[in-house]
Amino acid sequence: KFRPDMLDEIKARIKEGRWEVTAVEWVEPDKNMPDGESLTRQILQSRKYLSRLLDISPDSLCIDFVPDTFGHNANVPEILADAGVKYMYHCRGTDGPRLYRFVAPSGKSTFNYREFRWYNGEISTESFEIVPAFCSQEKVDTFLCVYGVGDHGGGPSRRDIERITEYPKWPLTPTIRFGTFREFFDRVSVQRDDFPEIKRELNCLFTGCYTTQSRIKAANRTAEARMNDCEALNAASSVLTGAENRQSELDAPWRNILFNHFHDIIPGSGTIETREYAMGRFQETMAAVTTSATRAMREIADSIDTSGIAFDPSPETVSEGGGVGYWQAQETGFRFPSAERGRGSVRVFHVFNPTGNDRDEYTEITVWDWHYDLSLAGITDGDGEPADFCVTESGQGYWGHSFTKLLVRAKVAAFGYSTLILRLRTPEGHLGIAPYDPPICDEAINDDPVVLENRYIRAVFDSKTARLVSLTDKESGEELISEPSCCFRYAEENPKYGMTSWRVGPLMKTVDINGANGARIYGTRICPQFGQFSYEVKYGGSVIRASVMLKSGSRTLDYSVTVDWNEPAVHGERIPQLSFAVPVSYKTTGKSISDIPYGQIVRNAVSHDVPALSFIGICGESEKSVGIISDCKYGFRVNGNCGSVTVTRSAYDPDPYPERGIHSLRIGVTVCRQDEMKGEAEVFCRPMRAFGERQCEGLLSEEP
Repeated sequence: KFRPDMLDEIKARIKEGRWEVTAVEWVEPDKNMPDGESLTRQILQSRKYLSRLLDISPDSLCIDFVPDTFGHNANVPEILADAGVKYMYHCRGTDGPRLYRFVAPSGKSTFNYREFRWYNGEISTESFEIVPAFCSQEKVDTFLCVYGVGDHGGGPSRRDIERITEYPKWPLTPTIRFGTFREFFDRVSVQRDDFPEIKRELNCLFTGCYTTQSRIKAANRTAEARMNDCEALNAASSVLTGAENRQSELDAPWRNILFNHFHDIIPGSGTIETREYAMGRFQETMAAVTTSATRAMREIADSIDTSGIAFDPSPETVSEGGGVGYWQAQETGFRFPSAERGRGSVRVFHVFNPTGNDRDEYTEITVWDWHYDLSLAGITDGDGEPADFCVTESGQGYWGHSFTKLLVRAKVAAFGYSTLILRLRTPEGHLGIAPYDPPICDEAINDDPVVLENRYIRAVFDSKTARLVSLTDKESGEELISEPSCCFRYAEENPKYGMTSWRVGPLMKTVDINGANGARIYGTRICPQFGQFSYEVKYGGSVIRASVMLKSGSRTLDYSVTVDWNEPAVHGERIPQLSFAVPVSYKTTGKSISDIPYGQIVRNAVSHDVPALSFIGICGESEKSVGIISDCKYGFRVNGNCGSVTVTRSAYDPDPYPERGIHSLRIGVTVCRQDEMKGEAEVFCRPMRAFGERQCEGLLSEEP
């Protein structure tokens, strides 16, 4: 891009064998926080680009060169092997053997070399002492010396090159020559079956990196989820409508996502400039992904035949175009926008399910400029069956428009759509739509606990602290939580180890903020479709606001949280952190279950954070367990009978102020079997999307 005049020279050196290309991935990525699809795209995008740019075979890229990556998930060997990557060179993640087979749970493997010294090595006579020890220990006759100066390996120096040419002239020295990583791996892997196996993840290292610079992490979770939704919608549009396959248009946003997976970007161990640049790439990504997804939904919506619906062609309308830009913010999860296309009293919405799970749940629909009597509102599906719903907000303004939010029960097949029709009820019994009954708020002034309950769970919250004091699985009758739980905890770390972005120091102080300071509870609402309340707690200069909702038919308490974080670190003295803690009362097994790229893993309970893509389950001896879900966090832990997710931590180097400001996130506390937690997390983190539509004549039915 910047020196295209050098390409011919580089390609010539490659063909001469003097320049080895080891970039099997787009960048040297983190291997714990990107999801499985992203780790696969790292390889796909690199091969697609470099094979064309450098005129090399994609299959020649067969070495995963990751000297500085901070750990490797258990499925890395399978991801690499399925892509034809045979070898892996690394420095971090294990203190075990140097040459070994890294084996995934599936049995697929790579042949690995863990650097005997370190990258940034030099050619010196000390190597003569190392070579016999290494060869004896590993039972090989070849030693790989990786040399260079500069940041992250740099390049060869004149000193090292001169020594490589000079040392072979000395008597009694090992044979020394220039070579490649590929030569070394091909030579020693001949006897690969004789080397030991490692059948586990290569973790945990630098546990602060699962939380530090949390905005970058939230951006990644959002970008990956919306990209996956976008690709599903584009595939559906191509299949259902014959629309052009636009996958190539997503190469650029994919490369933005992949760039931010660099092992000093997404871990939060970069400078202020790194953080700001990464967030800029995120904005570019969301612009492209949102445009592509909206186009796909519109193509499908325009092909659904709604000509049989009696629309209300009201000329007095400002609704069309309402909602442009709405949802595009951290506090709303950067959901796909859905500008209003309807008008009048009859509105049609197509609800899209971008996941591989059939879904039957209450989903949110935003209706723009619907200025009619809500007590006469009714909703049916495409078959004319009434859909249960309630109004959650009404009369809110947004740039000259007003909106009403509805919570509607929608049944949508995996990767499918369903149609919902909003209209005014006509005389008694029309379409069997029950009249909407506005809620009457007449709360007694008392200290009674707040109770959220549906057919699956019953949750009781203390009215003074907003802590969960009882959580019962109604199917089994077991009380899984019987003591104060679900609270925000403030802690201070001792930064004795330095490298505060990477390393979490010993805790010097912990405070249960809810229990110590109390909570101001407000906005309680209980109706057949959901129960909800909000509260506010404060600590130091920070304010935490949470809205807790339990929908009908859901097994998950949904916390929508906003943290105004103003707790700075004091250099050399303390690192403040905030977590959300969930102690349980059932007998635990000392294990946790979490999702990792392309799978799940059961770990021993430990006193530090471990990486997870979206959830951690607190394993118990009973059928049901409690799990913690987050839509934008990676650092979870289970220690004893307590699970937690780290919300933020104020490291100070290399970024001195990485966290100060307002953070929005969602946390779920779910009750289910261990094998159901992944599905619960996917539903929680991947909301269905309602797309407003006008009257169309199409070939697709309202209910596929």
